[in-house]
Formats: sequence, structure tokens, C-alpha cells
Amino acid sequence: MVYRSSRRQAERDSEPEGEALQEFSTETRGMDKPGQLRRQVGVWRTATIILALAALGLLVAVVVLVVKEDWGSCGGGRCGAKAKNPNFIDLSEPDVPGPFHDLTKLEISKVREFITKDPKIKAADPATATVDSSYMFMMDLIPAKKADTFSGQSQANTVDIPRAICLFENNNGYPIRRHLSYSQGEGAFYNGMMDSVLVFRTALTIVNYDYIADFIFHQNGVLETRVMSTGYIFPSFYTAAERPYGFQIAENLVGSLHHHIFHYKADIDISGTSNRYETLDLKPDQVQIRAVNETYHQVRYERSLKKTEQEALYKYNFDTPMYHVVHNDAVKTQFGEIKAFRIGLHGMSKQLIPEGVNTEVTIPWARHQLAVTKHKDDEFISSSPYAMWDSKNPVTDFSKFYEDNEKIVDEDLVFWITMGMHHIPHTEDLPVTPTVGNHLTFFLFPYNYFTDCPSMASRDQIRIQHKDPSDPTKGVRVERYGRSDETCSLPPYYQEYDQVLENDPDTVLESRKVRGLF
Repeated sequence: MVYRSSRRQAERDSEPEGEALQEFSTETRGMDKPGQLRRQVGVWRTATIILALAALGLLVAVVVLVVKEDWGSCGGGRCGAKAKNPNFIDLSEPDVPGPFHDLTKLEISKVREFITKDPKIKAADPATATVDSSYMFMMDLIPAKKADTFSGQSQANTVDIPRAICLFENNNGYPIRRHLSYSQGEGAFYNGMMDSVLVFRTALTIVNYDYIADFIFHQNGVLETRVMSTGYIFPSFYTAAERPYGFQIAENLVGSLHHHIFHYKADIDISGTSNRYETLDLKPDQVQIRAVNETYHQVRYERSLKKTEQEALYKYNFDTPMYHVVHNDAVKTQFGEIKAFRIGLHGMSKQLIPEGVNTEVTIPWARHQLAVTKHKDDEFISSSPYAMWDSKNPVTDFSKFYEDNEKIVDEDLVFWITMGMHHIPHTEDLPVTPTVGNHLTFFLFPYNYFTDCPSMASRDQIRIQHKDPSDPTKGVRVERYGRSDETCSLPPYYQEYDQVLENDPDTVLESRKVRGLF
């Protein structure tokens, strides 16, 4: 990273205040008269242009001065004695435009001081910095506004965003579990429960796109993490050369192909912090049936313990299906089996840019769908706010997290999960991309962790069975586990459901009309 905005700013900072510009003169002696005449005409033309530019510059300066005076009573931040107040932040403009050009010298020095103190950041010397030193140097071409660069730049404390999250209960509209054994021969009962969940939601708007992030808690102990994409697409000008990269979706506009990628950190502790990660690898199997002298093909699983960080790196392969589980080897079930949680990956996406090329260096975490590392306090995040501009020398390089290839058996483990999807925009993405089909999820499933499904303890379930199993013709009864109709407000016609079952119990269970097994 180039820690000064440009070589020009470096020179500016080294100049003493009020240094006069050097004056240069042009030697004209020895010229012939026509040459001198042409020279004089050129000088007058040049002087006229300079005067015109000076007048234009003066007009702009007056406009800027008026705007800055209207902006605040302090004249754009220059408040005299107030500037001596340590709590007052000088908002005056630097004298030379450049990257972050509306930062003051004091603010630039603070940024420089922060960067140089971090041993992980290899700052380049601004006097010799080139484009190859860092993509941050390219910022000199498009100066960034301070408001676009920092959050809460006008105060020392963090910024509070009101109503940024919401917590609510939601009925997903489908059962978390159900079963109907209709016939008497099957036991004649119904049991089911709706999937009512607790949702923790926030929405992130990044320029044109909105990402809705949900953390969903199910009553069977499953934690679901989901992200949905919406917002408006960022098009390009349509030309024939753009055909391989998107469809023309409007007059002169092409919807550019792009890739949404997300990286999640799951710090999972199962029965303590001494955990191990293993896969349950599904493999083809065959056994010989001696009675008929035939080979029977089936599927079995093999447990595979991952011992090091690099051994745990996972790239999805359709030919090698597997379960991913994490558990404490010292804690077993009553049957001596692993008491674990399973990681279910349901949003995997292939990153197609070759490793180490161009901006791919800024997203090494996208190379694998799952990575497992030993917990370290200084490896708390896989990227940095500077990732867009520092591909030559990333501030945070996720590949370094597992480069040392530490052992991960019976350690405090962190799981890094990558999800994504490619998007080739189409006209139905106008005016705003819908979320339908743009859901990416991963799950943390309890796996042999409970003795049975935790939702069995919920009063949200319902059970229907015969009043007298020995005489089904007496009808059925509905068990709501203490819930009343008032607890769950239903449409009026549903209030008559119990009466319907009383009149015709065969609606739900075989009672008076024998139909047999089906």
C-alpha cells in the first residue's frame, strides 16, 4: 500500500509554508525581427489565454468561497480559536487535489501514522512508488471523497445506525416435520408441526446492490444462515464487443455478467473448544449375495479425520460426496457415537479467475468452499476495507491463515464458509433484481447432539389419533398440547375443523370406512 496519496502530496508536505514559485524568463536576443514579431504575437496570445483562465479561476474561487461560507458559519471549518480545541476537527481542504483530496493534512498524517504502525502493512516510499507498488496508487486518477472513504469521520466514536436490524418470528408456511399414517394397519395417527422460526435480519446496501442477511433459528436446533441479493444491476454501454459478457437489456445498455461471493466465519465450539473436524465420505460399495451368486451394489461411508489446515481445505467435487462434522472426541453419545454438529453447504459457487491473477489476489478466500483453521485472535476477519485497491500487496491475505499448516486435531477451530452465484442479467431484472432464486444458505445441524428432535418439546405441534384405538368408529380427537384456537388466530372456516372431524373422521384417519393399506 502506498501510504501517501501521491508523490505530488509527498512533495507538498515537504515544502515550507509560503514558498514562492520560481520565475522563468525566455531569452529572445539574437532573433531576427520577423521572429521577434512572431514571438511578440505569441506572447500576447499566451497572455490573453492566461488572463482568461485567471478570470475563470477567480470566478470559480468566488463560487467555491460562497458555497463554503454558506456551508457553515466557520467558513468551511476555519474557526480561528476553535481550531485549538482538541475536540474540533479541521475540515479545511488540502491545497493540492489528489487521492482523498478533501482530507486535511492533520487527517492524512493520522492515516499515515496508523498505517506505519501496523507491521503487516508494507508501505511503499511515496517518492519512488509506482503503479506496481499497489493499486491504491491508481486512486490518484479518481480522487475519493472523504465521505466515501471513512465512516463516522467527523467524530471519534462509532456511528449508530438506528433500526438497522430486526428480530421477528416467522411462519415459513411449511412443516418442520409431519407424518400421516392413515390406515389402522399403519397405526392410524397424524403428527405435525409448522416451521416457526426466529429470524435475525439486517440489510446491507452497497452502491447498487442490496444484500439481505438472515440468521434463522429453527425449533429443531438448526441454525440457518441465508443471504439474498436484490437491488438494481450496474450496466455498461452496449457494443458488439460486449456480446460475450451480457445481454442487451435496454437502449444502449448491456447487463454485465458478474459474480456475487460471500465469506462467512463460523467459530464453532462443540462441548468446549477442544474440537476436531472430519468428513463422512460416501463411497460405492458392493457385497456378494452367495444365495443367488450375485453382486449387490450399495453405498457406505468412511470417517476421514483432517489433521492439518491444508488437509482440511475443501473444493466441492460432485464425485466425492461427503458430510462435514465437528465434534469433541472426549464427549460421546450413550451409544459411544460422535456428538457433533454438521455443516451443510447449500450455496457453493465456482470462482473461475485463475489463482494469483489480477484482482483474484484480493479474494483468496473464494478458492475453497470451506476452510478450517486454528483459532487466532489476529485472524478475526478474512479481508479488509482496502481489498478493492491493494491486490499487489493485500492488507489481509486469507491464504496466509493456513499457510503455516497448523494441526487442527483437538483444537479451538474456526470454519470459513464461501457461498456465491454467477449472475447474467436479463430484462426481468429491471427495474430491480428480484430475490426469488437468489437465496444462498448454509446450515449448522445438530448431529447426534440431542437424544431426539428438540422440536418434540414444542407446544406448536399437533397430533390426531383415534379416541379409542380398539374401536376406531368412535372417531378421532385432536391434541393441541394446551394451545387454544385463540392462541393461533385462524380464518373463520378453520374454526369448524374440529366439527368436520367429528362428523367425518375418515377425512384424516381410517375410522368407519375400511380402505386398507396405501
